[in-house]
Amino acid sequence: MAIPWLIDVLRQAGLPVVEEGNWRDRSVSGAFDPFGVLWHHTAARSSPTNPAPSLSTVINGRPDLQGPLCHALVDYNGVFHLIAAGRANHAGAARASGPIPAGDGNTMLIGWEIDYEGDPSAADPQHMTDAQYQNSVTATAAVLTYLGRDASYARGHRETSTTGKQDPAFVDLDVMRADVAARMAGGRTGNVQHQVRNADGSWRGLSAVPAPGGTGAQGSKAAVAVLNDGAVLVVDIGPDGVLYHQVRRADGTWSGFQGVPAPGNAAARGSEVAAAGLPDGSVLLADVGPDGAVYYQLRRPDGSWSGFKTVPAPGNAAAKGSKVAVAGLPDGSAFLADIGPDGALYYQIRRPNDTWTGFQVVPAPGNATARGSELAAAGLRDGSVLLADVGPDGVVYYQLRRPDGSWSGFKAVPAPGNAAAKGSKVTVAGLPDGSALLADIGPDGVVYHQVRRPNDTWTGFQTVPGANNAPAHATEITAVGLADSTVQLVIVAPK
Repeated sequence: MAIPWLIDVLRQAGLPVVEEGNWRDRSVSGAFDPFGVLWHHTAARSSPTNPAPSLSTVINGRPDLQGPLCHALVDYNGVFHLIAAGRANHAGAARASGPIPAGDGNTMLIGWEIDYEGDPSAADPQHMTDAQYQNSVTATAAVLTYLGRDASYARGHRETSTTGKQDPAFVDLDVMRADVAARMAGGRTGNVQHQVRNADGSWRGLSAVPAPGGTGAQGSKAAVAVLNDGAVLVVDIGPDGVLYHQVRRADGTWSGFQGVPAPGNAAARGSEVAAAGLPDGSVLLADVGPDGAVYYQLRRPDGSWSGFKTVPAPGNAAAKGSKVAVAGLPDGSAFLADIGPDGALYYQIRRPNDTWTGFQVVPAPGNATARGSELAAAGLRDGSVLLADVGPDGVVYYQLRRPDGSWSGFKAVPAPGNAAAKGSKVTVAGLPDGSALLADIGPDGVVYHQVRRPNDTWTGFQTVPGANNAPAHATEITAVGLADSTVQLVIVAPK
């Protein structure tokens, strides 16, 4: 048995994926009938400039062990490099652990090699990056769901090894399994928090988005959109997978959460959500439903809802996707982009009369099709759209769609030292002067931000402040710019 389906499962989970050569045909001899996932670390020191130092080794093997040595390598930025679809030499003989029986580990288990040093005796011991951890959890949850197994079928090599292996180091495997279980149950939830960036660039401080009973809201995803009166609409996907919304008024008070309506008075559910304000004060809400289809509806200025419809795709089909982004435009139309089941970025325009232009691919250099794992969009005052995405290499890219429909071409968002910015999540917010704020979650889990000026120069990254002026950490981010040049940022912070 081989697992060529692995690429589709990982991309559907929204993960950055790189195919390494003929990975579908790579294997060692022997049986392979997997029903679990095994975590490893490589014992090599990765870094932003050398994110996958073990790549050649896991493909080609070592003098004492024939390659391939895993099914996927997880690099410093959380990118999954696909190594083999067949049996790999990664687990060896296994002792019983949880539901995994004693036996041939290479037959029973799919293996991730997470590329970090993990040496407790090192002067500066290297742990997994946040991107490696989060993406390994997401990938494990997706694969176990595909296999029809629960989170207990994820093990660490140190739990199954018969020869005293200690990998993956510096990780509580019970906590990691619990995170897999939470992801399988509907996503990783955290504390939904909000803060305002003032027009002068200062920040007012994070505060909890309120929920019933005086508690702070919990959720896995969030979206924010501006309304005409200086208020914003905040939408989050709760721990139960339901979409909730409330308004933060211009005076800083909140209206209280209500469920987003779905047909038959049901509660709307989804795995991803995006929202954009339109010039008439309505909001276009888009989400990826439990069936993988992309849906949309309008929240009208009076607070009523138009009802969900599927975003159209060729052949009268419903669009499918793993991620979605929307941006309002000055003429009342809206730009919608999604990451399709094939990992490609597609876009189309919804006209004010509720007709659609039809999907096209987002262009990439060399007439290639753009690909990514995360995306965000913001409308600018001149009718252009700033599109940002996290590419398959973990780099954060951006380009403009001009008012005439042409594209400027992708560039990497700059980081210190003339490097390209890396991240796991990204959001953008247009400002009245034609500039835009971009925020991302770096490989360390910290939220960074900078402003792109109208002349395509950047101010340089700074951290977003969290509690006690420490850098804010998040698993999700979303932002919107207001007419007074402030930005409202909503994050899902780890519990």
